[in-house]
Amino acid sequence: MTSNKIYPSENWQRLLSTERENRQAIQLFFQLAEPDSHEIWLDLGCGPGYFTLPLAHRVAQIFAVDISKEMLAVCRSRAEGKSIHTIKYLQSDGTRLNIEKESVHKALLSDVFHEFDDRPAVVHELFRLLRPGGSVFIIDWERMAMDFGPPLDHRLDRETVITEFEDNGFKFYQASSMYKGKYVLVFRK
Repeated sequence: MTSNKIYPSENWQRLLSTERENRQAIQLFFQLAEPDSHEIWLDLGCGPGYFTLPLAHRVAQIFAVDISKEMLAVCRSRAEGKSIHTIKYLQSDGTRLNIEKESVHKALLSDVFHEFDDRPAVVHELFRLLRPGGSVFIIDWERMAMDFGPPLDHRLDRETVITEFEDNGFKFYQASSMYKGKYVLVFRK
């Protein structure tokens, strides 16, 4: 990830705000993703754990991965405060993760895919980690001007993301516009 695209860790509380919950309700995502108690998940770009902690209550295990050690520390602290012990924390840029091949059922990248410098390497690594039939969920900003979110020149259009995943072996499965100003793309291995 490029430092000018990475969300500043000192603003982590904004990522857990009521405003975000109003714009990006977790329950809507759960209806789409259907997390299950036997599954292993990956939350790549987990930040302070907006999705990580709620997922940890529904799945067998979740890998919380972020490039920022500060964000991982916040995520860990919040999980410990709620006595959640099914999260494994990894600091990484997403291009190489110390996770066993084909061990992850589902992966989530929420509002971060546009931040990666080497997106093909990230997608390749996701393909390595996912079990056959596994799913990747990309939630990211529509490429249009808005009064919130990252600058327009950081955003990726849906077609670019779909092409990058298909070029690396994934099958495009589904798109949703459940969140205002964002797309949700689902890919299958």
